[in-house]
Amino acid sequence: MEFFEKIPSERQLCDMYEVSRTTVRQALSELELNGYIIKIQGKGTFVAKPNNSKQDLSSYYSFTDQTIAMGKKPTSEILDYSVEIAKKYVQENMNLENNAKVIKFKRLRLADGVPMLLETTYLPYSKFSTLTRENLVKKPLYDIFEQDFHKKIFKVVEQYSAINLTQKQADTLKVSHNTACLSVTRYSYDAKGAIIEMTHTLARSDQFIYQTQITIPN
Repeated sequence: MEFFEKIPSERQLCDMYEVSRTTVRQALSELELNGYIIKIQGKGTFVAKPNNSKQDLSSYYSFTDQTIAMGKKPTSEILDYSVEIAKKYVQENMNLENNAKVIKFKRLRLADGVPMLLETTYLPYSKFSTLTRENLVKKPLYDIFEQDFHKKIFKVVEQYSAINLTQKQADTLKVSHNTACLSVTRYSYDAKGAIIEMTHTLARSDQFIYQTQITIPN
């Protein structure tokens, strides 16, 4: 099956393979757990992006892929792009040296023209000095990491909190001032344990549901 092709329903699978619904559900749960399929509420179950390694987290969350799976068109607006000396909190959180440069860019992510996410990303300039604003327009960030810079992500750490949007943030996301949103800070690590990306994301609470799945060992 093709990437993001919708798979048959549980009942259809039961009929196709002449097995019980319990067997089908167990099989689907195993496929989802191993990252072969994704379930989207109200839409169905789809073939996930192929992963050659369990440590390959480049598709851990892809706004582009998820938006396409929901039948919507993903677009991004680059609101700001600059190279600057890392501010103290950026330097400390990314374990950078004093006066280290970072690439900083802010993006508005939209689905069918509706603002969904507001992202601010920091990358070590020493590792991505040839990155340009135009690169970000052409393809997803994690594809750029792997294809253009041969940087593979081996670990992701995310921190979640609930905040109220400022007037400027609310205006950008086209919601009311002081609207509650989910704030996510992501740290992406390479094979040597160095942080190669820090991204602050503001996600509209009326558009996103975050789900965590925990497998209990026997």
